Amino acid sequence: MIAHAVLFHGTDLAGPGQQRLLEDAAQGRTLVALDSQALAWTLREGLAATILDDWLDETAQASARALATRLETSWFEPARAGLTFDGLCWPEFDREALYAYWLSAATAHGLMTALVARGVRALTVFRRNPPRPMLYFEPADTAALYWAAAFPGQVESVVLPEPQEAATPSPAPDGDAQPDFFLHDNAELLRGRAAVCLNPLEVFRLGRHIRELRAAFGDRVVLVVNSHLPEHIRPIARDTGLPVLGLGPAGNPGPDVAGRCAQALELLQNAQPEPLRTMLAVNAAHFAALFRRWTWLEATRGYWRRAMAAAPPALVAVSSLEDSESQLPASVAGELGIPSLCLPHGVGLTRAARPKADLVLHLGQGDREAYLRSGITAKRLVPCADLGIENEYPVDTGLPWAAAKGKLNVLALMAATGRPGVLYPVLALGAQLAALRALAAPPADLAPRLALSLKTHPGLPDLEAVDAAGPEARALLAPLDLPLARALAAADLVVALNYTGVGVLHCAEAGKPLLHFRLDPHLGRAEPFPFADIYDPAGDMTLSADAFWAAVRRFLTEPEYAQGLASKARDFARGFHAGKRRSLRDIAADFAPQGGGSCAS
Repeated sequence: MIAHAVLFHGTDLAGPGQQRLLEDAAQGRTLVALDSQALAWTLREGLAATILDDWLDETAQASARALATRLETSWFEPARAGLTFDGLCWPEFDREALYAYWLSAATAHGLMTALVARGVRALTVFRRNPPRPMLYFEPADTAALYWAAAFPGQVESVVLPEPQEAATPSPAPDGDAQPDFFLHDNAELLRGRAAVCLNPLEVFRLGRHIRELRAAFGDRVVLVVNSHLPEHIRPIARDTGLPVLGLGPAGNPGPDVAGRCAQALELLQNAQPEPLRTMLAVNAAHFAALFRRWTWLEATRGYWRRAMAAAPPALVAVSSLEDSESQLPASVAGELGIPSLCLPHGVGLTRAARPKADLVLHLGQGDREAYLRSGITAKRLVPCADLGIENEYPVDTGLPWAAAKGKLNVLALMAATGRPGVLYPVLALGAQLAALRALAAPPADLAPRLALSLKTHPGLPDLEAVDAAGPEARALLAPLDLPLARALAAADLVVALNYTGVGVLHCAEAGKPLLHFRLDPHLGRAEPFPFADIYDPAGDMTLSADAFWAAVRRFLTEPEYAQGLASKARDFARGFHAGKRRSLRDIAADFAPQGGGSCAS
């Protein structure tokens, strides 16, 4: 029986955390590594550790994810009226900010239940003081606070100091260091134009889309960047040649948003059953931060409303990013009767997306299906021909990469198992380790015939999971900034290693044979990848290491099987892109002013 468990994230290794964990291990306490970063550290230190998969079986993990989905949509219902301002219910609108919070809270509850059932009588957990709130995917103390309050045995909370971050130097004054203008001083620039409202990083992703809008509207395009910083605004204006407005101070939101929300939370704590009651009660810092956020968002909503009412744009274009900051301009446009459209942050949707724009552009049938499952009505969905983005992140297009001659070049695609300091697993870590280790250990008769490589997500590479899988897996890593198109060009066979989404689509578009190597039972069945099944038809499914290597052997020895896989990929790509689609510039031209400098086509 395990008497004492020590629960920790990779982010808890900073400062005195490592020494404390070494001492806990020396005392025979059981280490529970809550993410890949934590596990990789234990392996480097030669320490024994368990992971979530050792405590939560498939049924328990599925139950936790189902609980998270229920809480995300219902936690606020008894107090909906108090959380609604001028017709907008903030916890409903701002769901994305709480998405990871509820998955983490539900996973924390499931893990605690499993620990108690296995006879654990004492816990050590780590947190910060003051506790860190959890908005979006930032490391937080959500789980530690819940365990400290709800675990029936002894809990020791180790308070770690916050790491000191180096100050970012301000740009040197050069006469160009201040923004020329903010939206509130220059709202007239919106009038009759296509107002493209994006966060600064989206401008890189959506550069081609912006050029298409410009082809429709001519010089009547203005970018409104969700930033007040000159280091964001200046380069965008320089690179696009468009007028760029930044968001200035939002001003007073009017009603006492935070006060009303605090009253609603008190009502909820009395009205909701366990475990939700404790989840609400112990995270005061989280909800205080959330209410401050809603106060600011309500003020920002008014800021947008004043600007658009004063000088109505012809069209408001936003990204499909789910954050409220990205969706507010489209929501306000709807309130004022101004048409809006949504440009996709990316293609290859694998979970629900709920953009607020009137028209939601989509590339193909797979994304259309994902939007329909998300509750977007068919009349809002508009097929568009030119929404694909070859490189969603900066890559090195000059990086050399060539196929190995005389061997079967196998390219495996992987995603991150999660984010350091965030409890909920994007992928089951145990399943990912098993798949990586199997990939790195082909059968002896196949190994000499294969050239294996592993491509991770360029923005979230999860190198710690690869390290935890062992040096053999690490040796397969392709350069992080290798363009996917170049990697695919050199591949004879692609493996979706517990992976789904846009990489599968790119593989199919390139006509590359595909094998799904799927050991995570939740992929396609629960958050955060409930729509993985949309991409399953692009290749053959293998659900064990033996089945995977048997399929690779067939690919090498049966030409008909290899040809069939290639045909399946091409058929999937054709089906995804089936149907009539207009260009973005033609769709946008429907909204462009006639004359007045417009060069709509």
